[in-house]
Amino acid sequence: MPLRWYFISVVLRFEPSATKARQAIRRRQPVEENWEIHQATSLAAARAKAHKAAKVACATPMTNLKTGEQGRWTLVGIKDAWPIEEPLGDGVEIAWFQHGRLSDAQLARMMGRKHRAALGAKSSYFLR
Repeated sequence: MPLRWYFISVVLRFEPSATKARQAIRRRQPVEENWEIHQATSLAAARAKAHKAAKVACATPMTNLKTGEQGRWTLVGIKDAWPIEEPLGDGVEIAWFQHGRLSDAQLARMMGRKHRAALGAKSSYFLR
């Protein structure tokens, strides 16, 4: 089989190393979703490759910059994996998400304040 590219979503959770913090692990902890591309011969091989790379990355101790806690990221799992249908290049679409039917207000919230401010008077879309 020829090699092709896959878009992989990897979910990680920060686990503090201090005993007191570990006792409270059931409380909310920072979670990241990282999007990566991996080249493999099949979807299963790409998922395995992403899983192995995440396990290696999780072996390194880290400091949570917001709280100063020492700990490490642990792999929760591979959330999604998709083949990239087009050859990679500048501006190629590698993933898309269907957000369903959104009202103008929901779309404005999804885009966020920074996007609306950057548009300013150039676009009346969010001023309806």
